[in-house]
Amino acid sequence: MINKNISFSILCFILLSLQGLSIDLHEAKHYSTLDLTEIQTPAIDSLDTVIFDLSQAVYGSNTVYFPVYFSSDDLIYALDFALRYVDSRLVYDTITLAPAGSGLLAYSFLNPADSTVRFTSSQFVALPNRQPIAFVHFELIPGTTSLDTTDFYNLRGLLNGDPCTELVIPPGVTSLNEPVLSVDIKVFPNPTTQSFSLCVDEPGLLWIIGSNANELFSTPVSVNRGENRITLPANCAPGTYLLKFLAGKRLGSAYLLVGDK
Repeated sequence: MINKNISFSILCFILLSLQGLSIDLHEAKHYSTLDLTEIQTPAIDSLDTVIFDLSQAVYGSNTVYFPVYFSSDDLIYALDFALRYVDSRLVYDTITLAPAGSGLLAYSFLNPADSTVRFTSSQFVALPNRQPIAFVHFELIPGTTSLDTTDFYNLRGLLNGDPCTELVIPPGVTSLNEPVLSVDIKVFPNPTTQSFSLCVDEPGLLWIIGSNANELFSTPVSVNRGENRITLPANCAPGTYLLKFLAGKRLGSAYLLVGDK
């Protein structure tokens, strides 16, 4: 009789344990699902930009390097970019990490067939915003004395693995090291066919960037405070263009839809 009671007690203990295990597993599954659904993935959009800052270029006797960084309203853990350069003016040397990017796991390489430089990097800690992450080094071919925005094209940028916008800051322009992403710009009519008005609260520079990330205007357009009438180039094809407005250390952006003429 004692053995039967012991066996019955053991059986009850096992059943209760299994019941408790079932509850624990259910709760664990519930909390696991809850945690996953609460994770917010940053949305990379037009306010997120990889910046190639030629205004901060440093020259040697026959060398030059310039910083690459990003401006974003999200936490960024990975920075990737690619650019093609004019090989009749420049010879690619290397890419080095700036102090702000010293913890990155980074890799860069050159495709000599098309003069395209690619850089990929990531780390587990968020990168500092609007601080140089990497420096791109070139040798200057004899006859080349300084960099120009036309030296680079087919720019591509990725932040956290997602496409973003790209911007080349020309030599002599105020750097974007500390921009404030709060500049309001008004564009009308939008869509348009041949021209548009840009309304801003302060003077600055305007870039019009096509879907292939090349600057539509070889030089930025100077705009004044108030309403500015901008005429599109004759070769402006229908499509969506990104407007980037820089005023001192303040940056704003908007999309412009261009229809058939």
